[in-house]
Amino acid sequence: MNSDSEAIDSFLAWLLQTPQASATAPSGNGSTPGTEPDPFGEQSQLHHIDSIDSEEMDALATSLSDSHFCFEEIPLSNPGDIPAVQDRFHTLIKHRLRAEIERRPPLFPWESEVRDYEAQPQELGVPVLVPTRLWLNQLHDLTLPVPMPEPVLVQLFDRCQAVIQTSLRQGARLVQAVEKIFPGQPQVLNHLAGLVLTSPTRSGTSTGALAGMPAQYETATELQQMALSLMAAREILDSLTLTVSAETAHVERQWQTSMGQLRVQATLSPQSNQLRIQADLPCAGQIELKDTAMTANAERANAGILSVELFDLQLDRSYPLLIQFHHQDATPLIFAIQPITTDTAS
Repeated sequence: MNSDSEAIDSFLAWLLQTPQASATAPSGNGSTPGTEPDPFGEQSQLHHIDSIDSEEMDALATSLSDSHFCFEEIPLSNPGDIPAVQDRFHTLIKHRLRAEIERRPPLFPWESEVRDYEAQPQELGVPVLVPTRLWLNQLHDLTLPVPMPEPVLVQLFDRCQAVIQTSLRQGARLVQAVEKIFPGQPQVLNHLAGLVLTSPTRSGTSTGALAGMPAQYETATELQQMALSLMAAREILDSLTLTVSAETAHVERQWQTSMGQLRVQATLSPQSNQLRIQADLPCAGQIELKDTAMTANAERANAGILSVELFDLQLDRSYPLLIQFHHQDATPLIFAIQPITTDTAS
């Protein structure tokens, strides 16, 4: 045991000293570089460094010598304290390896020099919002004169989900749904929104910016792209809005999802001032009809019908209906339920 600890202490003493491979022996030392005695002794060599090549040891000692880490500050252990010596030795090696990696970072097999790779732009990381993909199938069935790119449709859908919860008029909703795609042009968008609202709902022909549409959205002029985006926003908002009145007391909407078809029905009872919502879900989920004073909700663990009711309605206002599918990483689908008076029904 004493022999082993003495050998380890000798090895650490040699490791901590500054190697001078090409220097001559200092005065007073009778040995020469070629005849300096081995500090380990024959027995320690057999037990501890017989598996270490001498050239590797020289290289290790040379590299350790120019480290910024102060080895001299670590005292040697007492003889016989082998675990403590091993811990200090591992610490020295880890510090040196860390310094070497910071000074000379390792390369990939295909690299010949160190390169800085730019971080992936944020907008490229999420070209399509994953949470809304559950609801995207319906967007492919929009009646438009020119097919719209999916990223544009997704952006429009997200904006429509936000503005449908507001009390804005339809024209203002259209402008707000599109203005982030074409920033800084509110006057042009307002003018085009008026044209879109006065044109037939499902007509692909009109005048001005709505006429002479190319076969692809990408080849259209900016004015034509604005008009197409406003038309798509109108289609989305119409699909998400259920307007009921005394004359039209029952309205139904269908929305195609990746889980199957969703059917929503709104029924107004003018005599009792009551609104009833019935939703046929393709899978487990829940529905929630919101009012300023109360919220009506229902859920089920499998596909089927859910219904909720609200009483003491305020006409000519919008009530958001949130539909959420269970076990799906998706934001809720939001409909606007609008009970209106007879004289404003259209």
